[in-house]
Amino acid sequence: VSGGGVMGERRAPAQQAADPRPSGGWAPAGRQFNLTQLLVDAIPRRWAALPALCSRDGCWNYAQLRQHVGAAAGSLARRGVRPGSYVILGIPDSREWVALFLGAIRLGATCAGTSPTMAPAIRYELLARLPAPITIDDPDEARAVIAGGAADPGPAATRADDSCYMLLTSGSTGPSKWVVHRQRDIAACIATYGRR
Repeated sequence: VSGGGVMGERRAPAQQAADPRPSGGWAPAGRQFNLTQLLVDAIPRRWAALPALCSRDGCWNYAQLRQHVGAAAGSLARRGVRPGSYVILGIPDSREWVALFLGAIRLGATCAGTSPTMAPAIRYELLARLPAPITIDDPDEARAVIAGGAADPGPAATRADDSCYMLLTSGSTGPSKWVVHRQRDIAACIATYGRR
């Protein structure tokens, strides 16, 4: 999935017509923007049956991805996830990980992943820095959350500069730290180097 071009970029009409990617694009600071509007909602209907996400367990097409993200958001909302909540995923990379990650972001929560192989003491110390995180550590629980989802609540009214997800630093210069990324950061990546 790709956003539009770099702000101010002009592309030849022939290029615009040949490019089938949605033009969700760059989200200016201060504007209402939820990352799932770009990665889920802006997918053209004609892509519904195309493969979107594949793993060893099979593939989801774009329609299924949208359905699972909405179900994850609905189920997480029932568990109390709201704008400003923290959702920590401690499961291996999988289609379910992606659905839960995007489901949490859809609700305006900040989502982060920890490695399932991380030492328990280190993980405990990292989670202790966050106010009341909701954690999902078991792949079976992850599947149950998605399967038990309520109706898609739709994207929260987040702004482009609101917190979206967190990554851990490598720890090469000291203990790992959480680095917060904004709702618009992935859109900026898509609109700049991702598109090239």
